[in-house]
Amino acid sequence: MIRFFARFDSFVALTRPSWVWAGQLAVLIVGIHLTADQLDDHLLGLISTAPINWPDPEMPIGVAVWSAVALELLVVAWAAITLFRTIRAEPISKENWRQTLSIASIVGPLFWIPVSLAGAWVIGMVVEDAISSWIPDYAVYFGWAAAALVAWRLGLSGLIRLVRYRPVRKRWSDGLGWAPALVGFAALAVLYGLPIWGWAV
Repeated sequence: MIRFFARFDSFVALTRPSWVWAGQLAVLIVGIHLTADQLDDHLLGLISTAPINWPDPEMPIGVAVWSAVALELLVVAWAAITLFRTIRAEPISKENWRQTLSIASIVGPLFWIPVSLAGAWVIGMVVEDAISSWIPDYAVYFGWAAAALVAWRLGLSGLIRLVRYRPVRKRWSDGLGWAPALVGFAALAVLYGLPIWGWAV
């Protein structure tokens, strides 16, 4: 039995980069999806003001929804690729940290912080809802504890990895094309995905 647990522990340690990466990405996807739920409304507002004669009055809604879905998938792809690259990357040193500075290295963490916190908050609310019928007086505390644990173990660790294992830039403008989408998702996550404005999802 001891040998079994020793082997299991070795297996967990060996595969940790893979499943931690998956967990970090999962939390981020939850936050991205929550944000995308608000994105389509904002896109619809922009599209509705455009001087376009739509053949169908319902068409702007479809365009807004599918545009939000496309942006959501693109941002998820960016997150997956960026996280995957950190697995084999070398940690930056004091000597080469300037060579790693770029738009991507600045926008990435600014995106990661609110979106991962939004994902952790959603998971906390899921935990609260799941146990509220059993222990209604304490469910909210378990929800907060779950959110804090996810934010710490996955959100914070992902942020640290994103900062410490960023690749050496090819040019300062690296990541410029992604910046508008990432900043937009980060702003929506702050406005609609965090329990700081007196509302709940």
